[in-house]
Amino acid sequence: IPGLERWSLPLLRGEKVAFGIEARGTSINPATLVDVVPPGFIYVTGSARVNGMAMEPVIDGRRLEFTGLTPDADSRLKLELTLLASAAVSPGNHTNTAQLIDEALNR
Repeated sequence: IPGLERWSLPLLRGEKVAFGIEARGTSINPATLVDVVPPGFIYVTGSARVNGMAMEPVIDGRRLEFTGLTPDADSRLKLELTLLASAAVSPGNHTNTAQLIDEALNR
């Protein structure tokens, strides 16, 4: 994804953590953002925002899918959400895997 940026904070099991993904310089409209959360993390219902607007994903296991997205005036899509680190989270670094899909081309 052009200009993809991710950020996160250190945490302990049982804590909630804010995750964010930002795609910059995108002209894909409409877009679908697919986020695969790390093993052991659980999406906190009601926590997702895309460009500041509340939005709920379609959830399939660890896969969160946000559809019908429109970049802002600066050609950015910014996803912010909260995940819960369950007891199944192992120590170490954890990374979300994100993909931006052009809905018009389905790729």
